[in-house]
Amino acid sequence: MAGPSSSFTAGSSSGSSRSFSAGELVWGPRGNFPSWPGKLLESAAAGEGQRQVRVCWFGSKEETAVPAAALKDLSDGLEAHHKERKRLRK
Repeated sequence: MAGPSSSFTAGSSSGSSRSFSAGELVWGPRGNFPSWPGKLLESAAAGEGQRQVRVCWFGSKEETAVPAAALKDLSDGLEAHHKERKRLRK
């Protein structure tokens, strides 16, 4: 596992990549929620070519490992969250 100053690059479904650092605020899948805010803790063991990272989720303080490619930075994740909420209200 990497230390608190680790950083890594995560690819997105659009083909672009984004560099994240430990301590950064991110959005990612948590439980039944497709997108939830959390704080990036560290890289975790990779499994079958898919890099995993540890995230502490806001609201519950639960820590889970998620695929790095599933994460969005704070502004992109917030925008996607608002679009989804607006779609569900219609």
